[in-house]
Amino acid sequence: EIKMILDEYFVAHDVDETTNCIVSLNASRFYHELVKRAVIFSMSRNETEQQLVSALFKHLFEYGAISSDQYIIGFARLFDEIDEMKLYFILWH
Repeated sequence: EIKMILDEYFVAHDVDETTNCIVSLNASRFYHELVKRAVIFSMSRNETEQQLVSALFKHLFEYGAISSDQYIIGFARLFDEIDEMKLYFILWH
C-alpha cells in the first residue's frame, strides 16, 4: 500500500490527502518502514519527486504522524542496507 500511496502522491502532489492515507493505515509502529521505503522509492525518481518526499516527511512530522524516533529508525535501517542498494542501482542503471 505504501507504494500505491506514494505513486498517487507523485501524481496529485496532495500532502494532506497523502497524510490522511498514511494515518488511515493505522500502522504507526511501522512508520519507520514507510520512511525507508519512501527514500528508496524516491532514489529512482527525478529531483522534483525527491523534493516531494522531503516535503511529505516535513508535513508528517509537523502533523505529528511520524515521530523523530521513527525517522531515526527508518534512516538507520536504510543505512544498514546501503551496500545492497548500491549493488541494485549499479545493476539497474
